[in-house]
Amino acid sequence: MDRVEDRIAIHDLTGKYAFYADTFKLDELMSLWTEDAVFDEVQTGAGRHEGHDNIRAFFAHINATLSHMAHHVTNQFIVSFDGDTAKGHCFSLVEGVVREAGTLQGSVYYEDEYRREDGTWRFRSRTVVPLMPLRNEAFTQTQ
Repeated sequence: MDRVEDRIAIHDLTGKYAFYADTFKLDELMSLWTEDAVFDEVQTGAGRHEGHDNIRAFFAHINATLSHMAHHVTNQFIVSFDGDTAKGHCFSLVEGVVREAGTLQGSVYYEDEYRREDGTWRFRSRTVVPLMPLRNEAFTQTQ
């Protein structure tokens, strides 16, 4: 696979993440992660989740907490390729409706590490970095 195809596949990975998260498709969302993946939301107050099972539990919590969610993803770029690994960033405006109390909104960027496994690009790690103060703490859970 050449770099153009890799870039398209990684771009699609990010788009699938937003679609599956926003439509609460947990199994499909989890197919986008490596088994040893890390999802880091420490900077948002929502903790660090290591491994497939812990990431699944975190998103199950999100699915139970929110009735609606939307990721508006922009400005995606790849910063490095090294064989079957790559790093990149993308920006996102995340909005949601909390089942119990109002809405949430966050303007963030993701620091991503990708790994190609069996010809498919997946997230190896995803770190959420807030750009603006988050409105609502719906993602916060007891650690």
